[in-house]
Amino acid sequence: MKIIGIGNIVCDIYYNNGKIIGCNGGKSWANIVFNLSNMGHDIKVIGNCGNDDLGQIALDSLKKTKINISEIQIINKPTNLFHINIVDNEITTKKRCPICQNKTWSDSPIKFKLDPQNIVIIDSIKYLKKLRKQIVMLDIGYQNELELLSDNEFIDFKNFKFEILNINYRVVKYLIERMKIEKEEDLFNYLNTKLLIITKGTDGVSYYFKENNMHFNLSEIAEETDPNGAGDMFFASTINSYIKNDLIINNTFISKSFEEATQLSKEVVKTIGARGYYQELYDAPSTYSNCLCKSN
Repeated sequence: MKIIGIGNIVCDIYYNNGKIIGCNGGKSWANIVFNLSNMGHDIKVIGNCGNDDLGQIALDSLKKTKINISEIQIINKPTNLFHINIVDNEITTKKRCPICQNKTWSDSPIKFKLDPQNIVIIDSIKYLKKLRKQIVMLDIGYQNELELLSDNEFIDFKNFKFEILNINYRVVKYLIERMKIEKEEDLFNYLNTKLLIITKGTDGVSYYFKENNMHFNLSEIAEETDPNGAGDMFFASTINSYIKNDLIINNTFISKSFEEATQLSKEVVKTIGARGYYQELYDAPSTYSNCLCKSN
């Protein structure tokens, strides 16, 4: 069974008090497949990438982990950028550059056609209509895209058959309000997913599936250098455990996968960069001057 990632390629730029310290590929869906590749899975990525040095860095990051990037299309646009700035031990992540205040971001449509029954990791719900014959895993960290859905589009999202849907407490609050339900526990009955995972930061993780629901508190809080990528590793580890368990969900699988995912996530936050546990930050390209938004 193939694992396929679909999304636009993004480069993360890291700063220490406004000074660039390095960069690497980013975005949750890409970090998830990056992690899965390091766990030994065969991965192919489909998407678009800007025609610049930063795009090449993001592609090289994937290629070095043996991910198949042959279906990445190079488009005549700058690569999408996230700016992660560490200021006095506080970390902010924005699409706007802290040096020039420029925002380099565009959503380019992705063309693809898949054979049935792949495991697919996506970065956007806009692809769902093309994925009805796939095993779809989706992580939703922000409600922005959901807010743009019309009522009919929201119904389509709600009725789509997800394999695993991973959301956090912010998205939970939005869904409860929009769906006019009373409590978190009701979400599983209103969403068409085999497994619903709700991450709650330091308050732990809740799992909802057909036979049961389970909640786990964190036994200890890891000391963080950079929290970026912890959630991506958690979801990737869960998917890895699910595949190893022959796509079967039960209490034993949930308990074991939680322990494994938690331990791996603790390692991710010890280094700078969502992929820093496995891959050091790339040096900033010499073709750029004060910031990485515009080349010389």
